[in-house]
Amino acid sequence: MKLKWFLNTAAITLLIVIALLGLASRDSVVAAQDEASKIEVALLDKFTAEGSADYIVRFTDQADLSAANGMGWDARGEYVVNTLTEAATNSQVNAKAILDAAGLRYQTFIAGNDLYVWNGTLADANALAALPEVSFIRATRTFYIDPVPDSATKASIKWAGDLLANKALTTVGASPDALAWGISYTKADQFWTAFTVRGDGMVVANIDTGVQWNHPALDQAFKCGADPSDPACWRDPSNICGGSACDNNGHGTHTMGTMVGDDDPALTWQAGMAPNAQWIACKGCETNSCSDFALNTCADWILQPDNDPANRPNVVNNSWGGGGGDPWYQAKVQAWVAAGTFPAFSAGNAGSGCNTLGSPGDYQESFASAAIDSAGNIAGFSSRGPSAFGHDPYTKPNIASPGVSVCSSVPTNSWSCSFSGTSMASPHSAGAVALLWSCNPALVGQISTTIEALQNNAGVTPAGNCGAPPDGEGNYTFGYGYLDVLTAGVAVCGGIQTGTLQGHVLDQDNAPVAGASVSAAPGLEANSIDAITDPNGFYTMDLVVGTWDVTASKTNYTSQTALGIVITEGVTVTQDFQISFLGSWTAGTDTTPCFDWYRYDGEFYAPTGLIYFLGGRSDSTTTVGTIFSYDPVTGACADTGADMPNPISNYTANLVNNGTDNLLCVFGGRAASGSSTLDVQCYNPITNSASVVTQLPAGYTGYTPGAQVVVDNMVYIFGGFNPSVGMLARTDRYDPVANNFTQLGDLALARSYIIATEVDGIIYAFGGDTWDGAALIAQTISEKMDPAAEVWDDAGLADLPMAGDEGQAFGFDTGTPYEFANQIVIATLSQWSGNSNEVVLYDVASNTYDVTFPNTIEPRRNHAGVFVPLDTADITDGLPGMWVFGGWLAGDAPPFAGTEYFPMETLVPAIPDIVVTAPPLNLSLEPGDTGTITFTIGNVGTGDLDWSLADDVAWLDALPASGTIVPGDPATEVTVTFDATGLNPGMFTGTLTITSNDPDTPTYLLAVTLTVENYESFLTLVAK
Repeated sequence: MKLKWFLNTAAITLLIVIALLGLASRDSVVAAQDEASKIEVALLDKFTAEGSADYIVRFTDQADLSAANGMGWDARGEYVVNTLTEAATNSQVNAKAILDAAGLRYQTFIAGNDLYVWNGTLADANALAALPEVSFIRATRTFYIDPVPDSATKASIKWAGDLLANKALTTVGASPDALAWGISYTKADQFWTAFTVRGDGMVVANIDTGVQWNHPALDQAFKCGADPSDPACWRDPSNICGGSACDNNGHGTHTMGTMVGDDDPALTWQAGMAPNAQWIACKGCETNSCSDFALNTCADWILQPDNDPANRPNVVNNSWGGGGGDPWYQAKVQAWVAAGTFPAFSAGNAGSGCNTLGSPGDYQESFASAAIDSAGNIAGFSSRGPSAFGHDPYTKPNIASPGVSVCSSVPTNSWSCSFSGTSMASPHSAGAVALLWSCNPALVGQISTTIEALQNNAGVTPAGNCGAPPDGEGNYTFGYGYLDVLTAGVAVCGGIQTGTLQGHVLDQDNAPVAGASVSAAPGLEANSIDAITDPNGFYTMDLVVGTWDVTASKTNYTSQTALGIVITEGVTVTQDFQISFLGSWTAGTDTTPCFDWYRYDGEFYAPTGLIYFLGGRSDSTTTVGTIFSYDPVTGACADTGADMPNPISNYTANLVNNGTDNLLCVFGGRAASGSSTLDVQCYNPITNSASVVTQLPAGYTGYTPGAQVVVDNMVYIFGGFNPSVGMLARTDRYDPVANNFTQLGDLALARSYIIATEVDGIIYAFGGDTWDGAALIAQTISEKMDPAAEVWDDAGLADLPMAGDEGQAFGFDTGTPYEFANQIVIATLSQWSGNSNEVVLYDVASNTYDVTFPNTIEPRRNHAGVFVPLDTADITDGLPGMWVFGGWLAGDAPPFAGTEYFPMETLVPAIPDIVVTAPPLNLSLEPGDTGTITFTIGNVGTGDLDWSLADDVAWLDALPASGTIVPGDPATEVTVTFDATGLNPGMFTGTLTITSNDPDTPTYLLAVTLTVENYESFLTLVAK
């Protein structure tokens, strides 16, 4: 390995020279042959079939660029461009004359000394082939961006919470909120902390499908943000975008995001390896294909954007390619290397077989990246070596970088984690180069030294399935190892002092927590360094010397932070954490069709122990009126045989009593015709019959009510939506016994799809939607109503921490025997027309929200929500628990979101139980004397015991006079003092009263007796 380090600078220089001389030698031989042999067979076939075709002429004279290596950046770029231009100008004179005479259009490409000809014929091709300076003539080709295998992840994501699945994100410190897994895996975040640079001063480029230049993750880094059509920063050879930079595919925006995605705290997460670098781009791929003309044009443009070599990038990423062993682009890459631009390429997606590397990634001049997943496994699609161009000086592929389910920017200001491929791996490597060059400017343009730094400091990988070269350097599957930019930085940017932090993360029962994240940050606004605990709950990380704040966390657990941990060079510090399990949503039994609807609701009916769904939507046009029952114990879903008289969707199921029967009633809703109905329909599970019992007030005509809540057997209906008119603020109360309505005060904001419930008789209305005439707009407004006041209170209820609509709320009274007493669980906070798995907890007493509550497994909206009070011995079965069914998952057709439940415990009441252990409180004293007796007060209950003492006589005192005993604490000793001072001889009695909050024994009475002896009578008796 070290031998290559010392020899490589010379080796790579010789490589370029030999390759060029070899090409020149081969071309000189070909030139001596007859002209027909210079024309590619594929082009001859095309002439025969079509009569004319575009083609490319390669000239024998290839510029010697070897002198560029010892020059400074500016001089180097000028030299390469001037030398290439001179070679092309001198050798193409005769060819251009032939083409001019034929009236053909053409364009010179200086890199490689090529001439692109449009719509040529066999005649002019033969004339060109007859020229001794022409090496060969080939047909144009079409290349492709690396295919992106479907990774079955979310395709278009706007919320970071959705990205936590499949290890797509890892949590970081306060800035930013989340980090793409590839950043932490390659230790780019640790590099930022250690070297305090993030690609500063570097310019990266991609040849790809274009870039959405004003994406919020990319706009700050666009070198020409003031003019997105500036030719110094943007080239579109085929004029697809028609001016300003654009991306009509998404691939290029994604790869650019991996290189330079912003770390702005306002963004939900960060994807870029070198966020402080600037970018430029050439659209070499018109859609998912890349034309020969566009790729050649981009190759020249990279050397001199807007005809100025000073504008050239430091690094160029190429996430495209074709079949292996094809030297067609090699001269272009050699020109970039000569100019000092680092050429990053994808290895190809033709794996998992050996000898599958694609060109240009398989060139020795190219730095090719294989793709791995977040566990370090090689991707099945990742192409393997060996390279058709050998393994000297480098084993191919060069390195293994993150390339599976990579999250990055995509057009329309969105994000995607559905991209996988070596296309995604290469920009990680390109970004790493920008980091190294920013921390050590002496590396800029030193391609071989940089390659060695990355390869020699890569992480150790498995052997792979395709063997290794004879010298044992790397292997043909992973290359030299896993990309580790931090270790490479230590090697080339100067050493850093580090120490070790380690410890265990345990739960509330002291059991190890596997898979917990331990994040260390040197300050509140710094990015964190992360470690994941092993099955024993153990973690370890190397940190730069200094003071760190460290947090242990895991989804569905509380978090714990240790502040001010001091790391000293060479010293191991141990820091353990204890975090408590909060509970989690669990997938239930999905029995069709109970879960496979949306825009519906359900309710638990205690007399039968079943949940009932009163119809709903099975797709965008079908409304089902069939009433189904669901057994939460067995998971059985059954058709009751009853139907709603008027099938509806967009309703709430309400349990009420009409004075005779317990009924499940719905108020209005969207009928099968698509219009709203005023019908109030009730279903009786005992008689298995449903009927229309009344009509909503006329004020709801055309409106689907916004929400309903039942308080003391009264149904409160409020809000509403009519797409032709807008939103409704009206509120009404329905009395099921009297079967009449009373109008109450309006909502503070007219809206619909409100998330509502009640706690202790107070109605809470969270979020909902307003209407702009074309779309529903989710709101944060929240308000409450005391039914006795009959008016809404907006100021008394804090607004939601994020806008939400079309979800469910579970309210729990103060005296509930379940968890979350005096709290409300809101599941979920979606935002039309998307969905969400976001769940928040509202605390009534503090008027605050907790956004760390566990989220549902699947995102959803318009789903059913049911609390099931059944209680079993199994605390994990959701009985009791909160249940959600169905809802919009990915479209207006099945499959809809599956059944989930959140198990809840029936809490043991916190009741104190007083125990008094006392001897007889009887004492005899001489006049004027005092004496004491002790007893104890204990608590064997489950709640805190508050107690106090009182007596009814002056000669008695007891201390302490009051106290609190927590369950498990030792009993309190009480000292009773008897005082005979001033008392005449005789017997005195009283009562010591213990008052406590023990509901069974609120008072405990102790009799006390004091006997005062007649001392003079005793002396007389003794004298006698």
